[in-house]
This record gives sequence, structure tokens and C-alpha cells, in this order.
Amino acid sequence: MRIDKMRIKNFRLFTDVEVTLSPYTSLVGPNGGGKSTILCALNIFFRETENATTNLSDLDAEDFHARNTDEAIEITVTFVDLNKDAQKDFVEYYRQDTLIITAKASFDANTGVATVKQFGQRSAMDGFKNFFKLYNDGKKVDELKAEYELIRTQFTDLAKPGTKDAMRDALRLYEESHPEQCTLIPSEDQFYGFSKGANRLLRYVQWVYVPAVKDATKENVEAKNTALGKILARTVRAKVKFDEAIKKLRDETLIQYRTIIEAQQGALDDISKALSTRLIQWAHPEVTARLIWAEDTRKVQVEEPVARLLAGEGNFEGELARFGHGLQRSYLLALLQELASSDDADAPRLILGCEEPELYQHPPQARHLSNVLQELSEGNSQIIVSTHSPYFVSGRGFESVRMVRRDLAAKHSKVAQVTFDRISQRVAEVTGETPTPILAQRARLQQALQPHLNEMFFTPKLILVEGIEDVAYITSWMILSGRWDAFRRHGCHIVAANGKSYLIEPIIIAQALDIPVFALFDADGNKTNPSERVRHEKENKELLKLLGGNDSDPFPNAIAWGTSYVQWPTNLGDLLKTEVGATVWDQTFGQATKDLGNPEGSYIKNPVHIGDHLDLLKKEGHTPASLDRLCAEIIRFAEA
Repeated sequence: MRIDKMRIKNFRLFTDVEVTLSPYTSLVGPNGGGKSTILCALNIFFRETENATTNLSDLDAEDFHARNTDEAIEITVTFVDLNKDAQKDFVEYYRQDTLIITAKASFDANTGVATVKQFGQRSAMDGFKNFFKLYNDGKKVDELKAEYELIRTQFTDLAKPGTKDAMRDALRLYEESHPEQCTLIPSEDQFYGFSKGANRLLRYVQWVYVPAVKDATKENVEAKNTALGKILARTVRAKVKFDEAIKKLRDETLIQYRTIIEAQQGALDDISKALSTRLIQWAHPEVTARLIWAEDTRKVQVEEPVARLLAGEGNFEGELARFGHGLQRSYLLALLQELASSDDADAPRLILGCEEPELYQHPPQARHLSNVLQELSEGNSQIIVSTHSPYFVSGRGFESVRMVRRDLAAKHSKVAQVTFDRISQRVAEVTGETPTPILAQRARLQQALQPHLNEMFFTPKLILVEGIEDVAYITSWMILSGRWDAFRRHGCHIVAANGKSYLIEPIIIAQALDIPVFALFDADGNKTNPSERVRHEKENKELLKLLGGNDSDPFPNAIAWGTSYVQWPTNLGDLLKTEVGATVWDQTFGQATKDLGNPEGSYIKNPVHIGDHLDLLKKEGHTPASLDRLCAEIIRFAEA
């Protein structure tokens, strides 16, 4: 049993958004987009109060989107892959292979809060509800037949009435065969949570939330109310079973307890006789008093032992609190890795929500943790992470990425995703080639989406360029021309694709995920080799078509200034040299090289050399006109 999707209505940054959740889901996007809000919504649904910074059982007016308290907050979660036991336990709600549950909070102006209540959502025909009400109330078959015949006047293809169960099954079969005619009918129930509810879901799913800021030092003992404690308990219990041994010990102890009590009953009998004698003196001859030992089996408790971690480093061993944040966070990594290899398939599915798992981790550790979490999701776990690290986004699992961004115009956040199939189809539309098979597209994306390029998922405004020399030119001139603060203020970030050939997929992905993208590329019109020219013509046409340019002119004689792209006739370096003059360019280029100590090798694409070279040009009063306009165009794009 796992979560297939969730819908969030009128909660904080979201007006109405649906988020599909894979076995492994990575929530990415710029700061302030709403990644943490999605995990908070799940905390509300599962009644997770241990790590809450605000009251998640009684919501405040501030929790409502734009303080719109006229509409309720609704968090609807759809579960799939229910086993036979779960289908039986939730028979009144299980429809069309799904279980739909809603946590709803309506604002009460008198109390100033909105209490969260849980509702099972039955996907059913509105016209059948009277029959099911009569059935659940235990009405007799004649009354049910009368209602069934009334329904048949409208739904003539229903079978003739039979037994109570036969009529019920016929109506349910009709609902399942006509899902388009069904509506969600809410019914209040309590599904999950220790603060309230009957924990009906607890047999099948276990929600564990690890916040970004977590004191792991308090979680080195397995416990019921801490995130890592739950994971530790799950890991330990997957390998150790005390149930039978503890029960046997408890029964034996109870027998010994009773034996001890019986052995001491004689002392109470003597006191009983003495009390009876005194009562007769005070009351009447027939009064008696008898003392016995009260057998309270609750006093005989034999608890299962709990596991406790003692960390060690070198010759020192002690509590986790005495070690640094890195080791404490590594504690989570080690637990999850062990859990991935030993988790009990019959245990409730672990649904792990983790904020910023990359905290306190070196890059190699972050990569490893990403792999461990994905491995964990392939077993009896579902993983949902919110992250700012490109290591948690890869071409291999790209379909698991959910882009969470604010729509500044609409003043709410939205969630987008893209599939390999959609990318492949879009590439085929642009290139005119047969769609690439999914496995091949995944391999190409794995190559294209290197960690440095994955930074595109975390920026409000994306500037895509071919190589690091383009990054150096733009960054240096933004600073030298006084535009850098505006560039950063608008959330721009420059990402190099490692060549023109690798620009298409990132642009398609950015467009699909609604990331504003501005692309910069060379036409390479100075290439004369026939095979190279054919390749550049093809790539230029594809990029121009993708960016809304004139793909009938792949080799323009002048700079092509588009609203979301710039295409240089040859390449940026050659163009700037022509604009400032070859003599000036070569003189300042040589001076920059000399200032760096005349190192050997080519420095045409060296970022440090490019920055120094542009600085010399500016000091001597030479402004590269096209580069200056490019920076202005990027700011214009960012402000739009």
C-alpha cells in the first residue's frame, strides 16, 4: 500500500494542486516555492505532531491560502496497491482499486481555529447512496428491494433484484464499470494518528518525518515518537523478534508472582481474624473482615529491550551528542542503508518524508545517500525528499522529480513534472526523428543531466549557455557593468550544458516544468568542414524551432536577438574581437596573459583569463557592444 497522489486545496501557498508521488519522489525548486509545505500537508494528514513548529491539529487563519477562511483546507491522499487484508479493512471506502482519504479543516470564527477531521472518500454514484444507507442500517430485504427497483427505473441495465448482498454487489459493480459517473462522497472517520483517531492505516503504512533541523542526539534510542527512533526500531525489529520469548517470560513471571502472593496470604489471614474480632466489638456478631492480596497483573511488566546507540571515533566511544553534525547525520545514512537491506516485507510500508537529506554531508556522501534512498524505495518503502542538492536529481530517476515553484502573477505555487515519454516525443517533434525508446532516452538524459546542470532545477530564472567561457563572459561583464546585483536579485543562474549538442534536452525539460529559460548559442557559421556544417545546421534549426526563432535561417549573418535566446553568427569570442578591434583585443589579451605569469597553453576559454581580459578592456574604455547588450537582454528577460 502506497500513496499514488495527493491534492492540496487552500493551504498556505497552494490554492488547488495535485502532486503525484512515485516510490521515490524528489521535490525540487527555488526557495520559497512550497516544497516544505507539501511535506507539512502530509504531516497534517498523518497527524504528525512530534516535530511540528505549529499546531497541526487545530490550524490557524494563517494556514489558509491568502487567509481565505471561507473555504476549507483539504488534503486528499489517494492510496493504491492495497493487499487483500487492506481491501477488506477499508471495504466501505475501497473503490476502483484506490483508497481516498481527506483531512479537512473548516475555520470556526468563534474559536479562531480550524480543527482537522479525516474523511474517507467513497467514489460512488450519488443515486445509489440511499440503498447503501439502508443496507448499512441493517434494513430488511423487502425494503432494500423496493429501493433497488426504484434505482433500476433510471439505470435499466442493472440486474434484477436478488439477495441483499447480490443487490449490493450489482450496484458496486456498476460503479466500478462507470467511474466517469461517480462522485466522491465524504464520510467522517479516523484513519491515522496518535493524537486522535483509531490508527486504521497503521497496519499498512508508517509515516516518518525527518525535518531539516533535527537534533539527532535525542534519537539514539529506538522510540515511538521520534523520527530516527522509529527507523531504528524498524531496522532492529526487522532482525530481532522478542515477542514469543517475552510472552513466555511474562507468563512464567506471573506464575511466580502468584506463588509469592499465595505464600504470604497467611499473614493477611491473621490480620483478618484480629480485625473481625474488633469489628464484632464495635458493630454486631455477624460482621466480618477479610484481607486478600489484590492481584494486579499490570504490576507484572516485562518490556522488550530497546536498542541504544553508542557512537565511536578512534579510541573514544560515547553518546551521539558528543559528536559533530556530520556524524549525527551519517547515523541516519547508516540506519537507512541497513534498513534497505533488511526491512521486513510484511511490515507496514515505510513512508519517509525527509527535508534536505544533504545537510552536513560532503558531496560523495550526498551522492551515496541519494542512492541509498532510491534503493530503499525499491523495497517496502516510499521516499519523499525535498532538496536543494543536484545530487538528488538524475537522468536515471528523472520521472520522480517534482518541480515546485511560485507563480508570481497568480500569487500561488504550482507543481509540475515531466516523463521520459513526453521528453522523447518533444525531441522527436523538434528534430523530426523517430521518438527515442524510453531506455535510450533515460541513458541520454543521464549523460546530459550532470550534477552541475541539475542546478537548473533550483533557480527562478535559467540562463543556458554552451560552455564555461560563456559563463565567464556574462558573469564578468555583469559585475563590471554594475548589473550583477540586479541579476542576482531576480534569481538568475547561468548553467553550462557542455556543448550545443546538449542544449536541447535541458531546454525541453525547463519548458515542460515552467522554468523561464534564456538560451545562448553559437551558429558556428565559420565552420567549413562539410560534415561539421551539416551537424551545426541541424542543431541550429532544432534550437531555433524550440525557442521560437527563424529555423529557415540556421546561419544568420548578424546576431539573432530573440525574446528568449541569442544566436551568435560564429561564436561570442570572435564577435567581441571584431567589435573592439583585433589590435586592441590582442594587446589586452596578451596583457592579461602576462599578468597571470605567461602560463603555457591556450587561455581563450579560461574563466579567470576572460575576467581579467574584460577588466582591461573596460579600464581602457573599450565596451564590447554585443556583450553589453546581451547582459541588458538577460536583465530584461529576468524582469519580465
